[in-house]
Amino acid sequence: MKSFFGSSCCGDHSYEELLRVIMEEAMSSHSGEELCFRLERDRLSDGLGLRLADLRDPEAWEVMSVETGFIKEWNLDDDHVDEIMVGDFIRNVNGMECCEDMERAMASDLVLEMMIWRPHSNNVISI
Repeated sequence: MKSFFGSSCCGDHSYEELLRVIMEEAMSSHSGEELCFRLERDRLSDGLGLRLADLRDPEAWEVMSVETGFIKEWNLDDDHVDEIMVGDFIRNVNGMECCEDMERAMASDLVLEMMIWRPHSNNVISI
């Protein structure tokens, strides 16, 4: 049995490079879906509660965790079908597509229109 742990299978590539390739292949094969969300908060002091990692090519924010904050409360609301989840990629916020501009919009705008790409998962395992 061949094991890839500790081998150079992925060792020559950064996480960001591997993720970019996976995203490009999944997006070109339509192995995911684009979702649009409109979020309205009352105060800027209501933190979003998202832990994000930036991706540079293509530009996006990967949702690493949904923590206590506006998004978690919004996800619990029954007025919508989908929710923002770990593994989603935020591709656009209020028309902004570069990470710095999306970050600025998320920090300063009360109304957020977000375009999110969600990859479809083919395999789920517990080991």
